[in-house]
Amino acid sequence: MKKLFGLIKKLDDNLLRILLSFFIFFVPLWPKIPLKMINYTYISIRVEDIYMVLMSLVFLIQLLRGKVRLNKDYLYIFSAFWGAVLLSTVWGIFVSKTILYAHLGFLHFLRRVEYMLGLLYFFFAF
Repeated sequence: MKKLFGLIKKLDDNLLRILLSFFIFFVPLWPKIPLKMINYTYISIRVEDIYMVLMSLVFLIQLLRGKVRLNKDYLYIFSAFWGAVLLSTVWGIFVSKTILYAHLGFLHFLRRVEYMLGLLYFFFAF
């Protein structure tokens, strides 16, 4: 029984690292398999989107439990990047009118945030 609890504790301590390792090695090998096409667009919800949601939930739980610590230096850099991407999206929609459909612009914004979340989790987990 002690071995089982030791294994569960080790898994609990390293769950985010295990998920990140799987993400780093297997997600680039997966084809971009669409799970659900969004109607009237060329954007789809893919397998790695669901995986990133799972990793985000694990990260938030680990953060609330105190297993992961936030490094504010990295957090400022990522926040600046996401702010610039959001500002660019809003500028393209409302000022320069180069993004014709606002929901598509925000879906692309969310995809950019998703791409950077893996790197953010890597910095905070290791």
